[in-house]
Amino acid sequence: MADDGKTYSDLMDLLPEVAEIRIRWKLDEDGLPWYAESFTLIGHGGATLAEADTEELEATASRRGGPTTADLPLAERLRAVSMVLGWVDPFSLDERDGVSILALPSPDHISDTVPATWGDPTMELELSKSPRDTWVWATDREQAEKLQALLTASGCQAYPARGENAEDRTLDLDIGVVAMEGLMCLQNAGYSFRWHPTMRPLDKTEDLYGVPVAGAE
Repeated sequence: MADDGKTYSDLMDLLPEVAEIRIRWKLDEDGLPWYAESFTLIGHGGATLAEADTEELEATASRRGGPTTADLPLAERLRAVSMVLGWVDPFSLDERDGVSILALPSPDHISDTVPATWGDPTMELELSKSPRDTWVWATDREQAEKLQALLTASGCQAYPARGENAEDRTLDLDIGVVAMEGLMCLQNAGYSFRWHPTMRPLDKTEDLYGVPVAGAE
């Protein structure tokens, strides 16, 4: 599978035994779909093949290297499936019994320009914060550009950081609810977070706007 995007055909290749994905959404304060909270995979014969909670997948994400391919056990492919579902448009899917139905195959519901890769579903980003900014530190400028594209496509704010310590790999997500939405978007796309080394120990909390951050002291 290509490393520069997860197309809908990638999803079909990843799940050849699946005919339907049933998605349950986490709702926002207005009662609208926010992100996929859990999903069920249904086989071509109608049997339930797997049920998964996206938060549990995040907590138990494997650090195994290498690409995620269809020859792996289904349980080892669920993390990659969860990442792709972050790009589903909930308003374009049919609904049945309170869940959205994503039938395979179909080319209509998944972006073909998602910048995350299959091979490393547990990418870790560094964070720093101030009363005015929330900075995400990518590994390099190229990754920062991909992160900015991901966030912008999801309706989140992300701009090149400005300031004395800013680098070309640093993005500014603003603060408050705006920053929270950006962090949640990245988390749902498979990224995790760790405090940047420049953060003072007392400022390294266990989470930022409800999103877990490693490195707290």
